[in-house]
Amino acid sequence: MSQNDLNSNINLGLVQDPPDSIKTPEGRSIYVLFIAAFNNLIRYIEQYTGITQKDITLWSLLTPSDTILTYNLRRLYVKAAVNLAYGNFVNLYNAGADLQARKADSGVPLLAHGYISSTETIVAGDFCEVILFEGLVSIGGVVRGTSYYLAPAGAIAAAPGATRQFVGFGVATDLLCVNIETTLF
Repeated sequence: MSQNDLNSNINLGLVQDPPDSIKTPEGRSIYVLFIAAFNNLIRYIEQYTGITQKDITLWSLLTPSDTILTYNLRRLYVKAAVNLAYGNFVNLYNAGADLQARKADSGVPLLAHGYISSTETIVAGDFCEVILFEGLVSIGGVVRGTSYYLAPAGAIAAAPGATRQFVGFGVATDLLCVNIETTLF
């Protein structure tokens, strides 16, 4: 397989076959392994960063989670002020010398800045991973094409809450495309 068989916009200019100047079988096999490693690296860079367009022949097979990858660039690790769970929308605030995460709440109001992406329960005082402003989160009860807004206790609802903060829309059953609005209406 040549570099062009990857159908990639990333081109390292490496040829698949070892140059004729490499004569020994060991040298040739090392070259082949080197090229294979770089080709795999290119595949993973494209798969997990989304820096290039997907092959048009694959478009009908792709799911939203295969293509909406902005959350990979918006990870923030902060201390949890309260117990948090996967999918909770959180408010970030200054707690003395630390930036901490607590549940966002439409009633208080504590605006959402992101959501918890860690699948295990986060205990108050532990660090958690927050995806800021954009991404995909699997939440039960999401309906395709429905807009969702911040609700009490880090949850979401299909109707605007007290703050009327838009947090995302359903792109698939149980999959929310998060696009947290920082301007309230």
